[in-house]
Amino acid sequence: MSESLKAICQRFKRGVAKVTCSAIEIDVNQPYVTSSNTDEEVCGSAFFVPSQYLYLPKNDGSKRYLVTNAHVIDGCPTRRVALTFPELGKCKMWAKVILACQPLDFAILEVDAIYNEHLETEIGKTFAEIMKGIPPVKPRRKIVDTTKEVSYEATGIGFPLASEDCHISSGKISGRHAHYLQVNASINGGNSGGPLFDARGNLIGVCAASFDESEGITLAIPWHDIDKMLCHYWDNESLTLQCPNLGIATEKLIDSYASVKLNNSNVKGALVTKVFTSSVLKSKNLKANHVICSIGDRSHEFDIDRNGLVNLKHQLDKVKFSSLNVLLMLDPDSTFIRVFDGRKRRTINFQLEVQNKILRNCMPVLEPIECFIFGGVVFCQFYNNHIEDLEDEALDPGIVQFLSESKGSEPAVVITGFRLPSSITQQGYSLKKLTVLKKINNKKISTIASAKEILFKLVSDYADKKEKRYVSMDIGGSCKKTIYVDLKLAFELEPLLYCTPGYSREHSVIQIDSNSSKRSRKEI
Repeated sequence: MSESLKAICQRFKRGVAKVTCSAIEIDVNQPYVTSSNTDEEVCGSAFFVPSQYLYLPKNDGSKRYLVTNAHVIDGCPTRRVALTFPELGKCKMWAKVILACQPLDFAILEVDAIYNEHLETEIGKTFAEIMKGIPPVKPRRKIVDTTKEVSYEATGIGFPLASEDCHISSGKISGRHAHYLQVNASINGGNSGGPLFDARGNLIGVCAASFDESEGITLAIPWHDIDKMLCHYWDNESLTLQCPNLGIATEKLIDSYASVKLNNSNVKGALVTKVFTSSVLKSKNLKANHVICSIGDRSHEFDIDRNGLVNLKHQLDKVKFSSLNVLLMLDPDSTFIRVFDGRKRRTINFQLEVQNKILRNCMPVLEPIECFIFGGVVFCQFYNNHIEDLEDEALDPGIVQFLSESKGSEPAVVITGFRLPSSITQQGYSLKKLTVLKKINNKKISTIASAKEILFKLVSDYADKKEKRYVSMDIGGSCKKTIYVDLKLAFELEPLLYCTPGYSREHSVIQIDSNSSKRSRKEI
C-alpha cells in the first residue's frame, strides 16, 4: 500500500462504524410467523456521508447519515441499529434505517442528536463535538472506467468478522461483475457496508460481497449507481426503493426471422416479445415483434446487437441493454429507444421509471408481505422470494406456465401454505403451493386487497343470511380449474384452527366470536 493511501485510510477510518442490529427471519409462505430466535444479531460496517451527496435536505447538524448494505439491516424489525467506533470504546450511538434498496444492496441510516444525548454523560463529548472530528468523505459520481483503471489501487475499510477494531484491506480494481466493481482484495463478513476508496481518497463504492469459492475477490456497489438511484428515483420518504426497469421482455433476433417476418436481413437489435401493461412504453405503441435497435439519452446512444447486448466505454465485456449497467447511465428525463416496426424506424422518447407491479424480491421484515387465510389455506401476494424458498416438487406446475406467459409482468395471488384442519383440503381438493388464484365468483383477482374485499362480502353475507354457501375459486395457469369452497364447513372448522399453535386469527377472513359463538366479519 502506498504512503498516500495509508494516509487516506488513517483519515477516513474515524468515520467508519461497526453496525450491530437484531435480526429475525420471516417465513415468506406464512409471513405472520417469525423466527423463534429473537436474540440473533447481525454485524456489518457503515460510514458517514454528507447529506448533500445523499440528496437529503441540509439541517443544523443535529442529523447525520451513514451508508451501509441493505442485507446488513434487512432483518431488523425495529429499524434501530447500534453504531460503535473504536475511539468511543463501549459507548454506542443509535441510528435508524430510513432507506433500503434491496436490488442494489445499499441502505441509509440516520443518526439524530436527540437520541444520542447520552454521549455527553458517558464519554464527556456531545454529539456535535464527536461529529466535528469525523472528516467528510467525497464521493466520486463519475463512472469508474475499468478499461483504463484496471490495476488501480483501491482500499476498503470495515469490521471483518465482527471485530472490535477497524481493519483496512487494500487491493486493485480488476474489472466488473454484473453491475458491481470487482476488486482483488479479500473481505470477510462484517466488512459489508464499508467504504471503498480510490488512490486519491475519493469514495468509489460500498463493499458488498465476496465470492465464496474464491479468496481475494471483493464486489463493491459503484457510488455512481447509488448516486443515480438517490438523485432520480427516491422521494426522500419511502423506506424501500426499487430500480428502474423498461417493462418489456425481449429475445434474440434470429436472421431467418428478420428476413422472413421483417423483410429486412440487415436490421440489428433485440426482438420484443412482450410489453408489460404497467410499462410507459405500452402507451408509446411499442409492441411485440418490434425490434429495439438502440437505447440512449441526450448524452449517450448504444447500438444493440441481435443478442440484446451493447458495448459500454467503461467496461470490456458486453452487457444486456436493459441491465442496470445501462439503465443507471441514462438520464431518465431524456431516455429514448430507436425501434424498427417491420416497415420503418422511429424514435420513442419516454420517462425511464420504476415498474412497481412487476415480479420482484421483497424484504419481508421491512416491507411485510400481504396475506390472508381462508379455509385453512394461506394466500399471499406473489414475490420472487416464494420461488426461492420452495423445492421444485412442492410447486404447482401452473406457476411455471404463469411465469412463462406473463414474463413476471403481472401481480398475482398464490397459495403459500396450509393450516390443518383445512376445510378446503378436507373437501377433497388436492392443492400445491404457488397455485395461482385467478378468480373468486368469476371476479378477476390479482392482489390480496381485491381478494379480501370479495371474500369479506361473501363471508359476511353467509354469516348473516346463511345463503350462498359455496364460493367458486378459479386457480392455476391458462389450464385453470374451479374449486368450490364450502363456507359451512369452513365456519365449523375455524374454531379448531384457533387452537393450533402459531395460527394468526387476525389474518383469517373468517372471524368467530369465541365468547358468544356469533360469527362476525373483521377487517384485517
